[in-house]
Amino acid sequence: MKNIYNEVAKYKESIMKHKDTLEKYLEKSPEGSIKIDNRPEGTLFALRTNTDGQNKVKYISKKDTKVLSKYASKRFAKDALNVLNKNLKACEGFLNVHSTLEIEDVAAQYPDEFRKANTLYKDKKAIIDEWRAVEYRSNQYRLDQLVCKASDGNMYRSKAEVMIAEILLKYNLPFRYECEMYLGNMKHPIFPDFTILNPKDMSEWYFEHFGMMDTSEYASNAVKKIIAYSNAGYELGNRFVFTVESSMTPLSIEYVEKIIRHYFID
Repeated sequence: MKNIYNEVAKYKESIMKHKDTLEKYLEKSPEGSIKIDNRPEGTLFALRTNTDGQNKVKYISKKDTKVLSKYASKRFAKDALNVLNKNLKACEGFLNVHSTLEIEDVAAQYPDEFRKANTLYKDKKAIIDEWRAVEYRSNQYRLDQLVCKASDGNMYRSKAEVMIAEILLKYNLPFRYECEMYLGNMKHPIFPDFTILNPKDMSEWYFEHFGMMDTSEYASNAVKKIIAYSNAGYELGNRFVFTVESSMTPLSIEYVEKIIRHYFID
């Protein structure tokens, strides 16, 4: 409910900004209004004004786009304001009635042992703790290549992977390094560089880094791997994300953080 509450609050702010823009426009708009008269022979535009208490009607040619533009914009502003006012009233009603609390806020008030013992509902913290506690089979190939250490004490195969791990650690995102998984109908497992539990919806994402893209064979294999992910239903932005670099275009920590924030934080 908190997420919905926050989204409605943001929407209310957006409405207020649009209302202010439209109201200021209407203050400067010309007097009168256009009546749209749909007839079998075509649409007519009648400009209605009131001068000294007298109503006047003047038909506007379709070719007079300058005048039509002014009154079309004014008509839109008034109609849009009506819609915004109704939506604003609905937002205010929702915000006044509903609580900002979510179910997980109820569980959060319990001691850890009591919270974890609850089988009816597990909050995000409990799910993340359980996921982190699961033992997994990691890649045992060429363990001698694990030569780069991150701040968590774990070893990685490249400085770029350490860079990614450090950003994940910075945001306390739960992840596994080179965890075994089977992609689609493949008979043999693969070991994605990072398997990340996305706190937004508790789904598992796979993060691959392709670090030698100026090597033709490596680049070809990288493309094949990306296609294999796609064929298995993991397309970029859909539980799958990857970064690339070459000797001339190294990976930057700013870019890694931007990617991670986009998919897992913001």
